[in-house]
Amino acid sequence: MRPFTATQRLRAGDIWVAGSRQFRDFDSYLIPPATYAALREKGPLPLAIETDFERHIEERRTRLDTAIDQVTVLARQGELPQVRLDESGLIISPLKAVTPPATEITRRAAYDRLPRVKITDILLEVDAWTGFSECFVHRRSGREADDRNALLTVILADGINLGLTRMAETCRGASLRQLAHLHDWHISEAAYGEALARLIDAHRTMPLAALWGDGTTSSSDGQQFHAGGRGAAIGDINARSGNEPGVAFYTHVSDRYDPFASRVIAATAGEAPYVLDGLLYHQTGLTIEEHYTDTGGASDHVFGLMPSSATASHRVCAT
Repeated sequence: MRPFTATQRLRAGDIWVAGSRQFRDFDSYLIPPATYAALREKGPLPLAIETDFERHIEERRTRLDTAIDQVTVLARQGELPQVRLDESGLIISPLKAVTPPATEITRRAAYDRLPRVKITDILLEVDAWTGFSECFVHRRSGREADDRNALLTVILADGINLGLTRMAETCRGASLRQLAHLHDWHISEAAYGEALARLIDAHRTMPLAALWGDGTTSSSDGQQFHAGGRGAAIGDINARSGNEPGVAFYTHVSDRYDPFASRVIAATAGEAPYVLDGLLYHQTGLTIEEHYTDTGGASDHVFGLMPSSATASHRVCAT
């Protein structure tokens, strides 16, 4: 067996870099021993979970046994919805996306009442409400862009994946050189994060957004995009994706449909650590108390670290 390289050990957390945010010592995320000892002396730890291991396991076992008994009774009585359990095995009917005809008629009537506007006009109007274009300052001088319309054109080219060349060909007011200059000196991941935070903070205060939720719950999942070439040489294997090369966009969405965190990760990387990143390092005013993810975004480490987060009493639910 080949010895692990420094890069592989760094990714595994066996070694770390002093002062690094991404490759920090794992112990730095935990409560210092002196602080932990002082908290234990004062009384029960201020955590959202049971700190005694035996009581915690017993409680979880009781809840699991109760759920199993309920499912068993319903299965014997044939009352499990969309489920058939007999000598041939367990059969679960797939969910069907069926829209009632009355709902479809209402949907069309609602869309017919909406005005037909250009996406460029929407960008200008939303920017007038929120001022999100102010976040895209010059990388060196910190000044705002002189031509706001050209800046919004660059942002639109990124948003619809049109590219600067084709955008310059279809746009009369800006040249490719001007758009490229704005993209090189004003567009950055940090600027997009700050602008997104402004949009979300403005959206979550609207009365219509409150109809969907109170802004304290969220969910996250990844969307994978395969790339060309061979992936065997990268040495990373994912239980679901194998070692196929590609990337995944891991996105957090609140119950008010605000995509408050998004990150590009390797397709073979585990998703669970990025659940914590999205909940702790977003720039919005959202206070998430309960988060839902699939089994790809859940691990024992995330369950253990989430309740002891310093920012809020989070709870991760695997669905």
